[in-house]
Amino acid sequence: MANSTLVNTIQKYRSLGTTFYWLSILLLLLIFHTNHPIIDSDEGVTLNGAWNLWNNKALYIDFFEFVPPGSLYLIFLIWKIFNSATYLLANLFAILCIFLSTVGIFKISALLHKTNYNYFSPFIFGLSSLYWPIINHNIFSLVPTIWATYYLAKGLKNNKLKYFAASGLLTGASMLILQQKGIALFIVVLSTLVFLYFKEKQNHWAKATSVYVAASLIPVILLFFKWSPILLYNNLIVFPLLNYRETNKLPLTLLLFFVIIAIFAFYILRKRNNRLSYTLFAIQFGLLATTLARPGHLHISLAIFPLYVLAPSIIKEINSFRSRIKKTAYGVAIVIIFIITFPALQSLQFNPPFSSANTDTLDFIKENCLSQYDLYVGPFLPGYYFETSKLNVTPFSFIITNMHTEKDFELASVLIKQKEPKCAVLNYAMVNKFKYNQDNPIDNYIFSNYDEVKRFNDTIMFIRNEKN
Repeated sequence: MANSTLVNTIQKYRSLGTTFYWLSILLLLLIFHTNHPIIDSDEGVTLNGAWNLWNNKALYIDFFEFVPPGSLYLIFLIWKIFNSATYLLANLFAILCIFLSTVGIFKISALLHKTNYNYFSPFIFGLSSLYWPIINHNIFSLVPTIWATYYLAKGLKNNKLKYFAASGLLTGASMLILQQKGIALFIVVLSTLVFLYFKEKQNHWAKATSVYVAASLIPVILLFFKWSPILLYNNLIVFPLLNYRETNKLPLTLLLFFVIIAIFAFYILRKRNNRLSYTLFAIQFGLLATTLARPGHLHISLAIFPLYVLAPSIIKEINSFRSRIKKTAYGVAIVIIFIITFPALQSLQFNPPFSSANTDTLDFIKENCLSQYDLYVGPFLPGYYFETSKLNVTPFSFIITNMHTEKDFELASVLIKQKEPKCAVLNYAMVNKFKYNQDNPIDNYIFSNYDEVKRFNDTIMFIRNEKN
């Protein structure tokens, strides 16, 4: 009787501790993410797209995007549910996505083995998110990608087809938000299941493969009821392949570093003949490959969740090493954690929760650009349309030389001439990294027909010259 009471007491306090742990992560995310100190351009692309939908514009027809519709429609749906198009609602949804991702990381790592180290990875993952711009397709795609991996892991452990079906549906959902990540996950999982079929010669794996593939295709096929396959192919496959990489070239140093880390982790766990561990490593290398287009810290941080999942297993294995090897391995682990979290700590600026951006630029636009179509912002300031409740006179949320075509620039300049927005807002400093060329039809027209009236740091305000 006494032992039973003791066990119940221990379980009660353990349950309270777990609840406190998850509330702490959620509180951390709320404190540092429910503010709006700047207008981020990456967030602006998603918000501008959702804002266009809110104003009855048709995606891929009235306005151009080279990302799938998932992220735009998710924000649009949230706004519709609450009947309010606000930054706060979009931001809270993004925070929920990060929180659900941390839970998914925990649950996958617990499938490998249950240990107190399982609580380590979600916290570090949450901490690493503090500097991310979170309202965008990169963040939203995390949830279906991580949970597709979770149900795949359940299927690999329990051999139940329902888990492969759930994994497939979520893989398809991931494709609807970020095509390259969803496709990479699909290829890795399909290859894994086919490999298991030929290795073990069991019909179960053939059934699992068929169920996974069929379930993955369902969300994708639904797109064809709204848009033609050719239109989607041109916007989501051809344009990114031909145009995105050229303007986003970055050194491969960080990517190569994490490839080495993944190989090192695989070496540590090589003696564990565990199909789930091997599958997680395959997913990790597949996701790292998707960052080749832009191997910056943000994209790589979002791609290494399998390493977070495997971290408890790595730590457990390290504990069995001899002293010298253990110290070396722990030192490497500390360096990894530092590299992951340092940008967050370096760039972190605390702003009160639920604070809003209130810039001189926004005030100027609201005071001088009164009509809904009185504003053009560029080359990469799409968030200003949503923030000022204006609509873009062109189909492009942003337009950058070497990425967009000459025809795109010609079309945009023609529409600017036709609509004659009163105000133009330009910031060239932020696109220097893309080697932006100001000698183009849009900028030439603005320089000829608009007068510079004010500057706020690198942002230049123009008013249309009434003489023209």
